[in-house]
Amino acid sequence: MPPKEKNSKLQNDQISVYMQETDPMNPYGPNYEELPQSTKIYYKFNKVKKYVHFSKHDEELILNANYKFMYHIFGSLALGIFLSYSTKQFLWRPFAPKLHEYIADYKGIYYGLITSSLMTYAYFSQTEGYINDVCYPLLLQYTQQAVDNGFEDYKISDYRQVDMEQIIKSKRQQTQN
Repeated sequence: MPPKEKNSKLQNDQISVYMQETDPMNPYGPNYEELPQSTKIYYKFNKVKKYVHFSKHDEELILNANYKFMYHIFGSLALGIFLSYSTKQFLWRPFAPKLHEYIADYKGIYYGLITSSLMTYAYFSQTEGYINDVCYPLLLQYTQQAVDNGFEDYKISDYRQVDMEQIIKSKRQQTQN
């Protein structure tokens, strides 16, 4: 084992002595208190699905949700290219010729901005939909079966943003006293 991997394994072992992976205070864990609630649900669902066998209906639900996700991603890609081309040819060319010339010189950036904006919107909206429509209901349904099969259940922590400035101020006051 190379020295770098050996050291990282050693550090992980040292951390795990003091803090479990699912501890809300563990910044490297899937249940860290500053993560959004939907992210914690997604991580827990991925852990639970390793311990259970889904019913045929639930497998189809997951598969259809994945197809829907990919359909929206590729659809937003096609829509972004179409909108970029259409606005460049039919909006900017007749009404803003100087802007059209500028866009023609930097069309990769123009196409990229519009397409990436649409794809980003599609990604985040579909991710939230997947978590709310698939992960959370199946997590509620299959958690007990996963526990019976050896999964160590944990409570999903509440979201709490840590005020680092306040922590630093209190540590400075402690060291000055």
